[in-house]
Amino acid sequence: MAQSSHRKLVLLICINVVLLTALVLCRVELPQAQAQVRQYDYMLVPGNSDTDQQIVWVIDLRTFQLTTCYYDRNSEQIVVGEYLDLAY
Repeated sequence: MAQSSHRKLVLLICINVVLLTALVLCRVELPQAQAQVRQYDYMLVPGNSDTDQQIVWVIDLRTFQLTTCYYDRNSEQIVVGEYLDLAY
């Protein structure tokens, strides 16, 4: 009888530990995923222009503005194009 009672006690303790762990995990808030759009996120898309110049399209996801950037080899500078408002 003592061995049977000991097994039941160990089983009940294990069940209580599992239930307590589940309760704690349900109450703890998980951190917010960082893959969501934040306030100052940008989207960069590489591409080619009509003159076979490689460009980067830059979209500001906060203000919904689009612009292009490319490297001018003659002046050795990065040139930023005009902004286009994509907001409705």
